[in-house]
Amino acid sequence: DRIRWLEFRRVLFRSIYIRVFFLVLLIGDWVFIGFFLKNRAKYPRIVEHKGLNIIEVFIYNACCYLCVGLIPSPLLPATHSAMIFFQIWGSIVLLSGVSLTFHTLRLRNAIGIQKTPNGLIKTGPYQMTRHPIYLGIIFISLGLGLLTLNVEGLLFFPVIVLINYGEAVNEERFDLIYRFREEYEDYRQKVPILGSRIIWMLIFGMYGTFIALNLNIWEK
Repeated sequence: DRIRWLEFRRVLFRSIYIRVFFLVLLIGDWVFIGFFLKNRAKYPRIVEHKGLNIIEVFIYNACCYLCVGLIPSPLLPATHSAMIFFQIWGSIVLLSGVSLTFHTLRLRNAIGIQKTPNGLIKTGPYQMTRHPIYLGIIFISLGLGLLTLNVEGLLFFPVIVLINYGEAVNEERFDLIYRFREEYEDYRQKVPILGSRIIWMLIFGMYGTFIALNLNIWEK
């Protein structure tokens, strides 16, 4: 039993260290993007470079999804009948996030921190949230965690939410408010930054129930 426990700890800590590495990359991206948004006028070729934006978006998304979706260690016996329910909901949330993200990308006709060719967008998903891309990433991250019953990955989910919220605040603080001024201020008063309270009640209600149920199983 002692050997099994030591092996369990080794696998668990390795999994956590990998996830922490992804979080460090995400925080670095937050600082990096904030710098270039703040200095958009100084570095227009870098900010508007499509290839660099594609690379940045790919790395950012990969880190978010791997942080919660990485293959978990055998943290607990996920055999409770309710786990099927969470997997179904995870699939729904995941597909909703993918749909929201791709619909927004088509609407923006730009990627990363590139300027949208048609100015400030206030239609489609932008009527529900000022940052549908980040909300989509949050949906996909939660969906992956639930679908794979990844308890230790989902323990990092609140940090993923905070990082995406920070990215959204960066965009507004260093870019959108300066470019669109009164138009954006008016838009900001009408539309929430990352969706309505009902959406967040559902997200954290589902998340909290899953974590509490699994930790209860683990204790037994």
